[in-house]
Amino acid sequence: MSGGDKFRSAMALLQGGLYNAAAQALRASVQAAETSATETTLYNDRSGYLRAHTKGSAFGLEGKLVADAPWAGFVENGTVAHDIVAHGSALSFVVNGERRFAQRVHHPGTKARPFMDVARNLGEQTLDYGLELMVTEAIERA
Repeated sequence: MSGGDKFRSAMALLQGGLYNAAAQALRASVQAAETSATETTLYNDRSGYLRAHTKGSAFGLEGKLVADAPWAGFVENGTVAHDIVAHGSALSFVVNGERRFAQRVHHPGTKARPFMDVARNLGEQTLDYGLELMVTEAIERA
């Protein structure tokens, strides 16, 4: 084997090692972000639906975290004060154990609970650390 062939072989080995290190670091960061988003205490998920519909996935060098409950954006970003108007006969709700009906109610809005932002930040920190560690190991092995 010539010097050029040895060099190309070593570079191919290094390239494969770097790719695997990056993919492994990405998987770890997506898992950390998913765990953060699903185990957060920033909001109260009475039904469990939002947590159950928050999932991370990583394939190759692409990763994502998605909260696909219809109200996930309202939890993440909060809402402004607004009126809720009945589309049928009336709105029905319970106040102090007593059933009430109204055609319109004023909602004071909700505070933002940025669980996805917190999860993204943790995922980025995990990715930075993982890349530094795993890429260094891949270079040392090559």
